[in-house]
Amino acid sequence: MSKDPFSRGEGGPSEKDFLIPNSHLAQEVNSAIIRGEVEGGVKLEKLKPSTRLEVKTQNTTYIIEIINGGEVMISGHPKYCPQPVTARIDGSSMGGSMLRAGQIIRGDYLEFRLVPDPKNYKLIKTSRITGIREIGKEEGSVNKEKDF
Repeated sequence: MSKDPFSRGEGGPSEKDFLIPNSHLAQEVNSAIIRGEVEGGVKLEKLKPSTRLEVKTQNTTYIIEIINGGEVMISGHPKYCPQPVTARIDGSSMGGSMLRAGQIIRGDYLEFRLVPDPKNYKLIKTSRITGIREIGKEEGSVNKEKDF
């Protein structure tokens, strides 16, 4: 598999096991896992600091700049982050309590927490992610001709 952190299926099951349901999980969970493998996403740990992403959800477009690992600067939500603020991305969820830690997956819900008060983290869960792409230093300029 490609080393590109945006590759569909990156870090998931081996090519041999790709799209094979796990008999220990509910059908709904298997379907969501397979959907995530097909639709693609990104592992935050594979991105270099200062990488900028545009993450579109059903309701909002977020600009995320990687600081280190799951720590980011995020903006886009009119109430929680109209201007860039420090946040921690927990990962993506399928709509329930099952979290894909450290990943942003198309079709899932992004979960993040604002950092200003570490003892009072407020979990923010977005609407479904519809698109992920890397952007340049200037907001909106495309860094690569890739739509993840």
